[in-house]
Amino acid sequence: MISPKYLIQLISVLLTLNGYAQSERSQEKGLSFYLGYTTNKTTNAGVGYVRNKSSFSLGISTENNGQRGKAVSERLSNYGNTTAGTSSYFTGIDGTYERFITNHLALGVIGTIGNNRYFINYLDGRFNDDGYHYVIDKKLNGGFGGYLAYYFGGTIGISAGYHSLKEASFNLHVRLTN
Repeated sequence: MISPKYLIQLISVLLTLNGYAQSERSQEKGLSFYLGYTTNKTTNAGVGYVRNKSSFSLGISTENNGQRGKAVSERLSNYGNTTAGTSSYFTGIDGTYERFITNHLALGVIGTIGNNRYFINYLDGRFNDDGYHYVIDKKLNGGFGGYLAYYFGGTIGISAGYHSLKEASFNLHVRLTN
């Protein structure tokens, strides 16, 4: 059995270590922003709320996979009829949780839900990018991932990670805190 004297000493040491781990981030409040790009041509951006060592963010993701100009769900008879390839792209909403593990390093997890849009590109000089894309199908899709971020001086950070829909990701983070 542990004596009360040693139990009090152990609790004191644990409380001291916990206070040291909280350090300078324990009183932070403010906003966070991120902007990033992934290896499958997805651009993502978001805004969040910072409290102490954690932040919660909401953002958007959109994949650029060769779709031309405007998206149309109905082809009109006077639209161009020459096809220029088929593919799919993803658009979605991201939810992110980030937590500092040291004063400069943070771990983040991200969940995404959105639509895969399957399309056919058509050539037509009246549209931006000399064409349009006709969306032939949409399917609900979701994914998740994680990242490691390094903050320089606590405000500006960079991160690298992996996401099941977006593949390897690279982001720039900004935290505006008190």
